[in-house]
Amino acid sequence: MHMKRWTWTTLILLASATASLSQIDKTKLGAGIVVGGSKLAGDIETTNTGLTGGLMLTYQLSPRVYLSTTSTYGKMTSGLNAINTRVYNTSIVGNYFVLPNSPIKPFLSLGLSALHYETTDGDDAAILDPNGNHYRGWAQALQLGLGFQLNPSKLWTLNTVGNYSFSGEDDLDAITGGGNDGFFKGMVGLVRYFKNDGIRHADARMDDSFHEAKKALPVEQVQPIRKRQKPALGGGIKFVPGTTRLLDSSLPHLDKIYDFLVANPGEEIVLLGKSTRSKRSVNYALVVGRAQAIKSYLVKKGITSKRIIVNQRRK
Repeated sequence: MHMKRWTWTTLILLASATASLSQIDKTKLGAGIVVGGSKLAGDIETTNTGLTGGLMLTYQLSPRVYLSTTSTYGKMTSGLNAINTRVYNTSIVGNYFVLPNSPIKPFLSLGLSALHYETTDGDDAAILDPNGNHYRGWAQALQLGLGFQLNPSKLWTLNTVGNYSFSGEDDLDAITGGGNDGFFKGMVGLVRYFKNDGIRHADARMDDSFHEAKKALPVEQVQPIRKRQKPALGGGIKFVPGTTRLLDSSLPHLDKIYDFLVANPGEEIVLLGKSTRSKRSVNYALVVGRAQAIKSYLVKKGITSKRIIVNQRRK
């Protein structure tokens, strides 16, 4: 039974991970832990909340929608602690953000779960049905929930969610005939998203007129003004799409430019870029802003501002 449990769980996690990784955008893929409590809703009136915890994998499809898969284990008690129900639960859930631009983002969730349950009495002995079989097995559940997400940083999220699982199983509380059982769960999850310098998508919502600005528009080249030396200095300078923020992978290339200027105090450089749009277009402002970002980086390291010239060209 244990082998079957892990086999099904592994298959579900692999299916979810494969779907997430099929588009390979690490800035939208995150992993973390969830901790909280769960409470049985069955045929016994008196139930207690038990500790529940596990792991979570998330993938953001859009600013409003993300998928998550969780694998949790919890122990719930009922009947004045006379019945213990242990549940190992793996779920795949779709989450919809109602207010995606709010500092605290509320969301609705809907998903499916595969769970393994096992019941014991207060002495941790197996509870048997009238036929002498242990009240345990596999079940499926429909999961509905409501939660909130807080983003303390660009790579970390804190999720608080409450949900109810309609299990369609009548044996979770070791009592049959009273109707299908379910359980409530309240969880807090801490998720860390993976950083990827090769960012291909901007997170902000943009209309069609702004799509061009989402592409990486690196400065075309960096070259000394004097024609007698033209070392290749500008390759590899990259920016976060749609912004003037330099990616960390660009810093070694900028340091090479700095070293060149230090070694050649009589040289000046010109930052060249090109755009197919007018001066009032997003592209023009973006390219100029990126050139200024390079200049600011070098000036902060000690290069005189007059030695760095920004020259924006348009086709």
